[in-house]
Amino acid sequence: GFGNAPPQGSIERSDWERKQRDSDGQLHPLCMCQEPKYFNDNPVNCEMNKFDDMLRFLYEHVQDFQLVAAVDAHFDLFSRAWCIAELVQAFGSGVPISMRIPSEDDLDLYYNELSLLDMRRCRASRKEDEEMILARILNIDVFNTCLQWLIFGSE
Repeated sequence: GFGNAPPQGSIERSDWERKQRDSDGQLHPLCMCQEPKYFNDNPVNCEMNKFDDMLRFLYEHVQDFQLVAAVDAHFDLFSRAWCIAELVQAFGSGVPISMRIPSEDDLDLYYNELSLLDMRRCRASRKEDEEMILARILNIDVFNTCLQWLIFGSE
């Protein structure tokens, strides 16, 4: 399924319900296999928490490796905690990051919001994930500044 539902009426619940649907409002199909699904509350078996190790491995073993962040037209990527976690890990590991912005017009349209970008406002379906991800950023203000440089310094 989609994991445990957050409390009814919460912002997290609203996000959880939205993420169950595609851009046309249709429910995403569920895997029909009989294999158990593991989420972050079972960290040993969970596949989602292995990103850091995989990024580090690729950076050490693949020549010219970099993280390419494909940014959506509304720049929602920068409000999503797990997307930020990938950027945090890459940034902290010295992995080059290449931002791919949809268009200069989109960048201009969202300039004011992006110039005030603060990772403390990122969201995840689980509050524990938000807290864990933010705790990994040593200096959030410095990270925010570096992230803005990546956004506005992109071609």
